[in-house]
Amino acid sequence: MTEHSQLYFNGVIRTLDKSAPLVEAVAVRGGQILAAGTNKACETILGKSYEPVDLQGCAMLPGFIDTHLHPVLLIFYRLNCDLGAAR
Repeated sequence: MTEHSQLYFNGVIRTLDKSAPLVEAVAVRGGQILAAGTNKACETILGKSYEPVDLQGCAMLPGFIDTHLHPVLLIFYRLNCDLGAAR
């Protein structure tokens, strides 16, 4: 079974890599970024079978995942009565 592949292109793709802060395309296979660079380079890495994803000028930050939490707020809400079901 072949993993699903996508080629993201036609957007403002910011990598936050000083050597290539803006790229034309991003190649993804099975949910993992394989490459970020030119359209041709990413197409070559993916081969013939991929889903083209036209970003239509939208911004993309490949690999950026916001995984933070606010434990103080969680503790505050857990220590107070939950009256959400009260009538």
